[in-house]
Amino acid sequence: MSHKALTPDTVTYITLMQGLCQVGRPQEALNLFKEMCSTGLLPNLVTFSILLDGFWKHGHLDEALKLLQSMQEKKLEPDIVFVMIKGLLKEGLSDEAYRLFRKMEDDGFMPDSCSYNVMIQGFLQIRDSSTAVRLIDEMVGKGFSADSTTFQMLLDLESPDEIISRFMRGSSRAEKKLEPDIILCTILIEGMFIAGKLEVAKELFSKLFADGIRPTIRTYNVMIKGLLKEGLSDEAYDLFRKMEDDGFLPDSWSYNIIINGLLKSGNRNMAVQVFKKMEQNGCKPDVVTYNTIIDSLCKDRLVNDAMELLSEMLDRAIPPNVFTYNSIVHGFCNLGQLNEATRLFKEMVGRDVMPDTVTFNILVDG
Repeated sequence: MSHKALTPDTVTYITLMQGLCQVGRPQEALNLFKEMCSTGLLPNLVTFSILLDGFWKHGHLDEALKLLQSMQEKKLEPDIVFVMIKGLLKEGLSDEAYRLFRKMEDDGFMPDSCSYNVMIQGFLQIRDSSTAVRLIDEMVGKGFSADSTTFQMLLDLESPDEIISRFMRGSSRAEKKLEPDIILCTILIEGMFIAGKLEVAKELFSKLFADGIRPTIRTYNVMIKGLLKEGLSDEAYDLFRKMEDDGFLPDSWSYNIIINGLLKSGNRNMAVQVFKKMEQNGCKPDVVTYNTIIDSLCKDRLVNDAMELLSEMLDRAIPPNVFTYNSIVHGFCNLGQLNEATRLFKEMVGRDVMPDTVTFNILVDG
């Protein structure tokens, strides 16, 4: 292929390899790959993806594994390894995928949340719950969370009680005879809400108390947020009160969650009471707290009340952001008070708060 007057580059090789793989000639694509490497051109993520995909699609699993083995002798970039892992799992080659996953760590590349979720989902697809649970336990220990697909797939295979039991059997806590980690339990509850399993989440939360496991503020926050998402504002508020009765002092996240939920459900008076109680309990409202209330007031055309809160923010040295100003500018525009909207826009810029696309759209539409 090479010629003195015409030296192919990486793009040329990739284009030809892709074409050969698409017409079912991956072996010839591999020969081009070897030629490319011999010229000193470095393969990249796209190169490996095309070759592996070509071999797998056309049933050349042995050739794919040989290529994989030759590639594993090198220290590959994480993105390339990730593509290889996904391909192996897609073909049901979970053992090979697991070995490659571990090799990635040995090479100094730490798996992220996405890598873990892909691995876990691959094992759940072949109904290997034990390995999946061990990986979930491992990822949680590193500060990552499983995503909604992972939890949904796990629920399709196991009941909530089985999930808890399997987590205990499959984790290092079982060997050390430790209680279930409340961090892990909280993430499980959050996962049930993400997967739309309200009753399962409530069941797991109740099971904590039945098993004598003490929840944390984050556990309560996850439950309150989940209940509000399901439109159960009264139940969420009762749980918020129970948290205080149980000796937990709500943090700013707790207050922001419940205030936002109460406002969205139309319980402004209750939200204002919670806002006042927040300060009484020594928890200072932040920009999120103010933005939540200001936005709700403006949507209900109570822009003057929102302006009072903006003044309060400035007096308390809580810097308003673009969301704060957008809410009030939009409120003035909805009332037809374009002069006030323009004045506030100028004030916003004067305070070095940069307007965004939303700001300009509001002014144009106003």
